[in-house]
Amino acid sequence: MASEVIPYQQYSFEKIRIQIHERNTGSDSSSSISTKSAEVNSLLPNDILRVLYQPPRTSTWAKVREGGRLLYTRARVVLRDSDTSSQPISEPGKFNHHYVHPLFTQKGKNERVILSVSHGKPLARVRDKNGNSQEVIQSASHNYAGFLGCSQDGIALHQILLAKLPVVNCSDVSPIEKEARERVATFWQADFCLFTSTGYGSNLLAFSAILDKTWMVVLDEKSHNSMFVAAYQSQPGLIRKFRHNDMNDLEKILDACMGQCTNTLVAVEGFFSMDGTIPDLAGLSSLKERFGFTLLVDEAHSFLALGATGRGCVELWNEDETATPVSSDLIDIRTATLSKAIGSIGGTVCAKAVFGPRLTHRRDEMVKAGFDPPPTSALVQCLYVLGQPTMLNRSLKRLRSITIFVRQTLHRAGLYIYGCDSSPILPIYAGRPSVAAKLSYVLRQQGVLASPVSTPAVPFWESRVRLCLSAGFDDSTVHRLLQAILEAAHRVGLIKLTTSTTVPPCKIEDIILGEQESWEASSTEKHIKDLIAACAVDTVPTVREGVVHAAGHDALSTYGLGAGGTRWVVGSTELHVQVEELVVEITGAQDALTYQDSYIGLMSTVAALCRPVHGYKKHCLFVPQDMPAAVEDGIRVAPRAHRPEVTTYTNLKSLTNGMRCLRSRSTYATVVLTSQEIIDQQHLEDFMNRALGEHAGMTILLIDEKGVGTFSCPRNIHGGQDSPRLLLYGSFFRAYNLLGSYLAGDPALIMELRYTSRGYMFSTSQLPFIMGMIAAELQKFADGLGSRPALS
Repeated sequence: MASEVIPYQQYSFEKIRIQIHERNTGSDSSSSISTKSAEVNSLLPNDILRVLYQPPRTSTWAKVREGGRLLYTRARVVLRDSDTSSQPISEPGKFNHHYVHPLFTQKGKNERVILSVSHGKPLARVRDKNGNSQEVIQSASHNYAGFLGCSQDGIALHQILLAKLPVVNCSDVSPIEKEARERVATFWQADFCLFTSTGYGSNLLAFSAILDKTWMVVLDEKSHNSMFVAAYQSQPGLIRKFRHNDMNDLEKILDACMGQCTNTLVAVEGFFSMDGTIPDLAGLSSLKERFGFTLLVDEAHSFLALGATGRGCVELWNEDETATPVSSDLIDIRTATLSKAIGSIGGTVCAKAVFGPRLTHRRDEMVKAGFDPPPTSALVQCLYVLGQPTMLNRSLKRLRSITIFVRQTLHRAGLYIYGCDSSPILPIYAGRPSVAAKLSYVLRQQGVLASPVSTPAVPFWESRVRLCLSAGFDDSTVHRLLQAILEAAHRVGLIKLTTSTTVPPCKIEDIILGEQESWEASSTEKHIKDLIAACAVDTVPTVREGVVHAAGHDALSTYGLGAGGTRWVVGSTELHVQVEELVVEITGAQDALTYQDSYIGLMSTVAALCRPVHGYKKHCLFVPQDMPAAVEDGIRVAPRAHRPEVTTYTNLKSLTNGMRCLRSRSTYATVVLTSQEIIDQQHLEDFMNRALGEHAGMTILLIDEKGVGTFSCPRNIHGGQDSPRLLLYGSFFRAYNLLGSYLAGDPALIMELRYTSRGYMFSTSQLPFIMGMIAAELQKFADGLGSRPALS
């Protein structure tokens, strides 16, 4: 948005003393400030939030202190880890092991296992690594419209759905999918809509359906990781990026590349969540008219979060920028996620009719290649939320009021908050990474969950803590949140407060529930129940034991529907941890992680393994000639500068010969195997024993094509830095017709991949009730009572 810019970095937060209290006068002002603070506030216009300040600068002395802090952190980790076999084997792994993980977790005290959530309230009970639990304000999740926790009526609706229809979308629920597609398309005024299993997957679908060698794609440099991954996966003719929201830079790129490709796609986010900004739509509109490019916008954070009716960045722009409005059909393709404001999981692609055939064809290809389908619950949640526009509009009005009140209060207190005035995301400047980590931990102590963010997501010296506001915050919660932020900022040295500091009371006028809102809720609920009943008549009941269904129902009661975000941001439910522990028990591995989509998980794992290995001059990747499509895509999206030498093999004999030819103490080998090459456990152990003498260093990624339980980690292979490191990958969808997958094996690699696997880091975790059902299936298998039903 067009905004005046005032230099801000000249002021030192350490020297600001603030007293905030409600005055007894009729003035709207609520601040009483010291001389230094008055000097800062004298620069603030009446419309305090229409100004975007430049972020403060970190002093040289602060940078020196940070260097010392990081060296101290690394030394503690090195002295603690005496077992060389547990050491990371790559530079990204070492960086995360030595710095990111210890700073973020604060010796386990900032780890967050979610024990339960309060339905209809933004509260959760969490436990740290030491077993201490507390109730906190869930300000890490993207619960903008307040639907994440689900009301009791909403939970009851999903209980009925779970009892009567399959968990995953299939032909039996096509009437529900058809209506959900129509409802979302109508909401966006698009010609059609398609669903994917994740928001991450919606970008993979949109980019790969449109792009080929005749296209150039130009992305805003701060676009979501999934957009860059999707661009590289699609292999267009050219890929370029422009400086964030810099239309002059975009224009230069378009001018310079004119004529090199037949078509151009410009891709931006509707709401950049790390910075709290929206794209310059007037600038994009002007350039689109001149260059005729196709515009794709990822509305993941703006869908049902921005604008009076939740229609994202275009609606908000036209509300606020009345002097430079843009056309309502400016955007050609919209992607979005259902895991944020909708409160479920999944993604959507909405577009103009001209793109329909290519998107539909590509969607069908992706399903055949192994992408998981969207869960039925996501389709129902779409209908449930979009069927109550009066409640939605009321929630968004409250969200906007909360946003302005909180941002204004924090600005006046001297905190630098990134973003525009309409941003319900609060990226609070911390500067040094260690300060961001400490601020997150102190907020946790104050009863607020918030996520520290540092490089590579944001510049190193602009590390920050990100909080998300929600329409579900009542006035008392907003008050507690502000008190916690100011106290925490004071304790880490960002501001200084006096003992008399108070936060002005939050008094946001709320619209009383009316007849229209009640009618919409009851009629929508009845309509969905009728749809479920109609689909159930023609549905073949899913064969699951009562204990599995009971686990799903219990999880819905405890956690609601959605997870609310990625695990490093929001936290892990106890069910996600339980599934990983059961995978470890079944496979004999030392650690495990889970993905929300089978295809994206495998692709992301392979891409993350395509990096230089510490202590080796060369890295070779061996893959089967008929490799799974996800493996091929993983190689494709890996950074070219670090991509290993790729060799294909036709069978184990050709693999062995290829490895012997490359045998060297300076060469590291990563081998991808499937259960077509390794048919049973004995075969695996024989191969690993032979591999022990073939290479000084090796990682084996074995894909269990039956899903779960075909292989386990040989116990006699564990230990020793030069021993082969085994990773087992399997799909819960193949095993149990439940969404998601797992990766189990070497603990150092699993720890590394928790931070470097893009599909784990940047995609919302699976729905808790699905994880509860997976845990029940795995427990049966571990107890020797369950089978492994593979899909045909």
